[in-house]
Amino acid sequence: MDDVFLLELMGISFFFENVLCQRSEKKKDLIYERIGLSSDFAASSGWIIGREWANKYPKLYNTLKDKNSIEINDIPTDALILLKDASYYIYSLFFEIFTMYYESNYGQPTRQQKYAHLKATYQSFMKGIFTCFLSGVKPI
Repeated sequence: MDDVFLLELMGISFFFENVLCQRSEKKKDLIYERIGLSSDFAASSGWIIGREWANKYPKLYNTLKDKNSIEINDIPTDALILLKDASYYIYSLFFEIFTMYYESNYGQPTRQQKYAHLKATYQSFMKGIFTCFLSGVKPI
């Protein structure tokens, strides 16, 4: 998930370096730290939710044991709600940074793409969390 985030930041590198970080390595390091912590939280939460649901519902393991990836319909609804909550920190940070970008003069030429971009990135984060969920379901 942090790879997705960092790749997205490369697309707005001038804004990121000169406006958001104000050419300060300390501010840049703090943002990178927040990205890493948010990504770790989301991934860990996805795994923990998967492990918990596998323990509660052994049938889930049997359903998913041979899958390398899962879709939204493979996840129990109550677990899906928690997985969406797990995405909050990483996605809210992404939303915050990219909303600032799109509202700035730097983002003006591509402003019409904002909601599609936010949606696509949210979906990428959720795919990562789903992978972590699946990893939690399968035994070590």
